[in-house]
Order: sequence, then structure tokens, then C-alpha cells
Amino acid sequence: MPDVKQLTGLKKRQQIASANRMIFVWVIIASVVVSMCGVTMQFLVRQAMFNQKVIAAKYETQQILAQNINNVPKLKQNVDSLMADDKLSKVKANPGDTNLKVVLDALPTSDDRAALGASLQQVILSKSGVDLTGITTITPGSTDATATAAEAPQDGTPTADFSLTASGDYGRVKAMLGDIERTIRPMNIKTLSLRAEEGNIKVTIAGVSYYMPQQTVGLGKRPVTP
Repeated sequence: MPDVKQLTGLKKRQQIASANRMIFVWVIIASVVVSMCGVTMQFLVRQAMFNQKVIAAKYETQQILAQNINNVPKLKQNVDSLMADDKLSKVKANPGDTNLKVVLDALPTSDDRAALGASLQQVILSKSGVDLTGITTITPGSTDATATAAEAPQDGTPTADFSLTASGDYGRVKAMLGDIERTIRPMNIKTLSLRAEEGNIKVTIAGVSYYMPQQTVGLGKRPVTP
């Protein structure tokens, strides 16, 4: 009988040890399942947030396209108005040019100071027949350019400064000033001085012209990252 009781106690301990091992295995399995569920839930949440960003980007694109479509009639009306403008027709360099070319020529897309000086000398001032003493276009970064920076337009439009000296009789000087005023390129005369000199009038002018950096219109791509 004592031997039977001893065997029975050993069997119970074995059952308890087996039960502990089983519980341990199930705890491990449960931990793995919980971890996998947590990772899966985190992935689903991140994917849902990314999908919302994509949807928001698509909605923004749709709004921009819709606004562009709504702007087409007004843009066409403005272009037609420019095409029929008599004032633009009168200042065309060539009769075969369109009024839109006049607009594009009036506001260059780059800082063309050398071309500005050549235009003043060969196209604008030559009409009146004044004697041109000199033309200077201020180079960016120079002392004069720094001094005039404070006078730049508040809207950020880039400027090109110039100065010139010419002389002629009253009629030619008056015609020269009229030609500068009528030129298609916008020019702002800052200072103007007149001085009588040997029967003629000597004119010194300091002014500024403008240019507008080229704008590109087209469809683009913008990546959306998670």
C-alpha cells in the first residue's frame, strides 16, 4: 500500500507539470496572436490614414481643375479683348505681328539689360534724331543697383535700371520724350534734368524698366507618401 500511494503522488506531480507546460505553450501562442493582431491593426490604421491623404490630394486636384475650367471663358474674353485693342495695334513693330506679340515684347522674361540699352539706342531714341551721348544699364550687384533696390516695386516685380544722356533742339527733345512715353515696354522715369547748352537742350534721364520671370503652365506630379 505505501508503494501505491507514492506512485499516485508522482502521477499527480507529473500531471501538474504537464498542465504547467500546456499553460506556458498557450501563453506563448496567445502572446504571438496578440502581437500579430497589434501589428496588423497598426498597419491597417496607417493604410487608412494614407488612403485619406490620397483622397484629399485627389479632391484638391479636382478643385484646381474645376477652377481652371471656370477660368477659361474669362481668359478667352481677355485674350480676345487684347487682340482687338487698337492701341496695341498702333505700336506693333511689324504689321504682320499680332497684338499678343506686342504684349509679350513689352515685358521680357529675363534680365536683358544689354537688349534694353540696344532698344533705347536703336529703336526708341533714333526716331527723334537726338544726339545720344551715352546709355548706361546698371549691373546687378553694383553700388547703384543696391542704392535703387529700396525703390523696387512692392509686388516683387524685377527691375532693370538705366540712364542716358542726349542733346538736341527743342523739337527733337520733345519728340524723344514722347517716344519714351509711347514705348510698349513699361518704363518709369525717376529723374529728368534739362540744361541749355550751345543752342541745344541737354537731357539726362535716369529710369527703370521691368521684366517678369517666365511662368510655366502644365500638368505635374506630386508624390503622396504615407
